[in-house]
Amino acid sequence: MTTLVVDKFSSLTNRLMTMKEFWSMSVRCGLTARLLAKDHTSREPAQVLFL
Repeated sequence: MTTLVVDKFSSLTNRLMTMKEFWSMSVRCGLTARLLAKDHTSREPAQVLFL
């Protein structure tokens, strides 16, 4: 997966974000999602919605 992302991003300019910023944001997003899921007590997946 990393190779695919690097290939796709290599042709883009760094005006929006660098690869380091992209991966840092992705990891933070994943960790935040995990924390939100652990804190949610509902056992019904249909009842869980985070916006």
